[in-house]
Amino acid sequence: FCDPINIYHASSEPFSFSPSIQQFGLIGGNQCAGNSVQVKQLGSQVGVSYQLRLNGSIIGPPINGTGGELNFGNFTVAGDYSVQEERTSNGCSASLGSALVNFHTSGAGTLTGAGMACGSATGWVTLPFHEVSSYSWERNTGSGWTPFSSNSINGLNYSVTQPTSYRVFVSKYGCPGVYSTEAFINVSPQTVGGAISGGGSFCGNASGTLTLSGQTGSVLRWEYLNGSSWITINSTNTTLPFSGITAKTNYRAIVKSGACGEVPAQAAMVQVNPPSG
Repeated sequence: FCDPINIYHASSEPFSFSPSIQQFGLIGGNQCAGNSVQVKQLGSQVGVSYQLRLNGSIIGPPINGTGGELNFGNFTVAGDYSVQEERTSNGCSASLGSALVNFHTSGAGTLTGAGMACGSATGWVTLPFHEVSSYSWERNTGSGWTPFSSNSINGLNYSVTQPTSYRVFVSKYGCPGVYSTEAFINVSPQTVGGAISGGGSFCGNASGTLTLSGQTGSVLRWEYLNGSSWITINSTNTTLPFSGITAKTNYRAIVKSGACGEVPAQAAMVQVNPPSG
């Protein structure tokens, strides 16, 4: 007769449920994607055939027992490998041990913590937890990537005063390493409005060009003063031509640097004097 046998996970030592049925461990393993894993049984019986299955489906022909280990071959498909035993003399059969085969990639993941700041920035760049064999953090402040020391794969504190990118090179399960996504901390210098040249006193109708210099940031617009209100001039250039001005007029440029606030340039005045005589 055949005793019922439950699924038994791999063991290096065989043992018997009955004189006619003997249990052996089945070995699979973990490997990097693109490679293969050997599936083998740690023993066998003469007069018994062993049928390998993957997730319950038959793989290849059965192998006859030799009294020693059985090598079912190398496989590139992940899953639950198991063996069905059948004794040729009396038709007894049983499900023997099972073993998992897994294939892995490093899959470094996505860094979070990117952002914008004015003048300086402090914060935390994080990487979702991964089992890793090795990792290396790198940063780039504009002249290329350089490694630096950090004792945590999960994240790091930063304190920067210039635009800085971070990334981490991760190897898991001994597989070839890959880079995470980059986290860019965009630190803008403080806005400086600068000064405007080209104004002054003119006789009669005034014409010329105002020029902004010494600013830090981009020109958002120009403005001129009308009574007590500044009126927008839609120009983002650093120069502003003017002509036909018949009365005193003040001009300024509005400058903004990245995440920093708007700052007006020092105003320039176009003074129009009546012709003499």
